[in-house]
Amino acid sequence: MKLNLRLKDKDDQGFSLLELMMIIAILSILTIFGSESLSHVIVHASDISLQNTLLGLIEQGEIEAQATGLPIVLCASNDHKRCASNGSDTLLLFVNPEANGAMKKSRDLLADVSIQLRNSQLFWRAVPKHRPYLLFDRAFAGENVNATLWYCHQEASSPTWAIVINREGRARVMWQNHAGIIEDASGQALNCA
Repeated sequence: MKLNLRLKDKDDQGFSLLELMMIIAILSILTIFGSESLSHVIVHASDISLQNTLLGLIEQGEIEAQATGLPIVLCASNDHKRCASNGSDTLLLFVNPEANGAMKKSRDLLADVSIQLRNSQLFWRAVPKHRPYLLFDRAFAGENVNATLWYCHQEASSPTWAIVINREGRARVMWQNHAGIIEDASGQALNCA
């Protein structure tokens, strides 16, 4: 067995300019594809985080209403005191004896959660009365918590996901079907307009 040892010339040190440019080009391509995937993962994680926050507040509202016997309201708010219908970046959960969606005393506040919608929008629809809040009230069981909340990304025509709460207060998450739409309990397609 013959061992071939070759001494390096002083001209063989380092990489050529062409080799360095090729490495930079390959790394640039990998970074571009990686950043698109990473941004998609970040948006999806943000969506799931908001969804879990809402589900947790819905559960907390139901538990508080059962434990205290008082009406509890969950809503989006702009001013940390009253419920708002659109463009809100805060979720409030509070005791509301009047069941009107307006908090009277700061001690009634159970949760004040900031959310980041990132150019997206959260829509609310509570029935039978079209109000911008969910009402959890043991005294009026069966007519309070029947609602749909849906989340839309900027300039999307169909929501990304929805939370439907039935009359018994059970919440379930709905995703787009094979046609890319989400239907409410009556079969109507939810939209982001």
